[in-house]
Amino acid sequence: MLSWARERSRWPRAAFSEFFDLAGVRWHVQRSAPASDVFLVHGSGASTHSWTAVLDELPETVTWMAADLPGHGFSTASRGTVSLAGPIAIGDALVELLRRTETKPRVIVGHSAGAAIALHVASRVGARSVLALNPSLVDALDTRVERAVAELVGPLVRSDAAGRVAAMLSRRTRLPDRLLDQTGSDVPEWSRRCYRTLFGDADHVSAVLRLFSTWSVPDTRAALAAFDGHLTTIVGREDEWIRTSDVRSALASVGRHEVHVETGGHLLHEERPTTVRAALMGALAASGA
Repeated sequence: MLSWARERSRWPRAAFSEFFDLAGVRWHVQRSAPASDVFLVHGSGASTHSWTAVLDELPETVTWMAADLPGHGFSTASRGTVSLAGPIAIGDALVELLRRTETKPRVIVGHSAGAAIALHVASRVGARSVLALNPSLVDALDTRVERAVAELVGPLVRSDAAGRVAAMLSRRTRLPDRLLDQTGSDVPEWSRRCYRTLFGDADHVSAVLRLFSTWSVPDTRAALAAFDGHLTTIVGREDEWIRTSDVRSALASVGRHEVHVETGGHLLHEERPTTVRAALMGALAASGA
């Protein structure tokens, strides 16, 4: 298990960190102020550290809050809680966290899997704008055979043993760096160090594997259908994991939305924080700031 006491001195923006106990999760939250304007939802495998470059130069007048997903980073989840569920259940848990912290964001930002979660949260809390970065909105398994195999190996992937083995490999090999290289993004060294720390922890890796194995495309479609605000999507041209054509296809039936294609990979917000920050400020302005 990751130790906040051990990692705090070198974790990005640690001065903004707080912890809340709710619904079987001890949540690690970073926020600039209560009742924040912006809520940020990281993708699977990441943590609040992923938003550091975007947040560093936001105007002080913009208040924000980010949270580690259940089981990810420093948000520790009890067995059988939402760490085992898909985007709707995780979104519901985040809604309760927002209510507990009396936060009613006007804009929600989500990356990858966090984008689908962000859409569900937005529809529940009345946020009028969502900024989706390289959103995971379609099934990564393209054939029936692959889906059948996934059903067979799912119980193994969700086991604690899988997390322990993967974490051990991460500590002993360059696995985290190879995964980062495969995103098509040029990730700075300070962030790579954070990912190495995260993927060396069995609990974090188990949460990542469980989220992948329980991901539900019907859930993402339901989240898209329920959201009636404005959706701005940014995808990286060099993203090796999310295809722009798949994103456009998933959004074909959505009402108010716009898609921007930018230079960068899957971790676009870490590579090009200025671009994402500008889009965020635009979303805030459109939401009535």
